[in-house]
Amino acid sequence: MENEKITAAEKHYKSHRKSVKEWQARNADRIRETSLAYQQKMKTERPEQYAAMLLRKKTYYENVVKARNEKKKQDLKAYYKSIETETPKCHNEAQQT
Repeated sequence: MENEKITAAEKHYKSHRKSVKEWQARNADRIRETSLAYQQKMKTERPEQYAAMLLRKKTYYENVVKARNEKKKQDLKAYYKSIETETPKCHNEAQQT
């Protein structure tokens, strides 16, 4: 992609996206307030859309987040089990047994 020439519009688009990302990082509190206000408005004015959003969040948690956390637990258990069996004993412990 380095060799490909990008158009002025693509260059402007990338620059704009970078600027927006930096602004949002600097003003996280404003973004949070806007998001919370939007969700409160949705909750009161469009309860069916709010319920649909909550259902999507629940489904994502059950299918993605929970599975990912479970895999992390399994990986850690396997890692600690492998360390437990591979840990060499010090010289004094070897003589005592």
